[in-house]
Amino acid sequence: MAGVGSSDAHLNGWLQRASALLDEVDRAPETTAAAAAELAHTAGDPAVASIAWRAAGIGLRMTGRLDDALDAFDEAVAAAERCDDLQLAGLARTSRAAPRFITGDMTGGLDDLRFALAHLEGGDRGVAVFQHAQYLDVIEDPTATDEFDRAVSLLRGSPPHVKYLGHALANRGLHHTMYGRFDEARSDLAAARAIWDALGLEALAATVEHNLG
Repeated sequence: MAGVGSSDAHLNGWLQRASALLDEVDRAPETTAAAAAELAHTAGDPAVASIAWRAAGIGLRMTGRLDDALDAFDEAVAAAERCDDLQLAGLARTSRAAPRFITGDMTGGLDDLRFALAHLEGGDRGVAVFQHAQYLDVIEDPTATDEFDRAVSLLRGSPPHVKYLGHALANRGLHHTMYGRFDEARSDLAAARAIWDALGLEALAATVEHNLG
């Protein structure tokens, strides 16, 4: 029985470490990506590996290494599938959709989001809806406004998905600007800046401050 308890303790420790890396990646993407990839390689559990590879992929995407990010997200999806965890697979595929869109793989990105929307709920679903809103915005689909609104509503749920709520508000603010809705844009950008300030994400707060002019 002692062996079982030790194994559970190791698993819990790995899960906590992987989740902490996800929280840290916005502040230090390069170092977090390296640490997350190392954890993914060494952890003896596919759920831990999926979370860690997702953190690595986000960090790699943020530093412009899109091909490496896609490889990391592929690993995150594969690890989630090995443990038959549809939620983890949906989260990994939500994260993979962004670099797929950036690199021109629109079909792959939309496939990922369809899967995510079929299997995620609450704030996690809100992140996928936000990604879809960004896609609609890029192709100048007028339904992007409603999709941004839906994303913000889901991300404001209980509990709120605060980090991505900031992203959704900032992007909805820029979307409003494109259509001349400047009061709504200022409101969203100010709310996003308040979130980044509260989270200590100075670079993101500075970006929003620049857009506020």
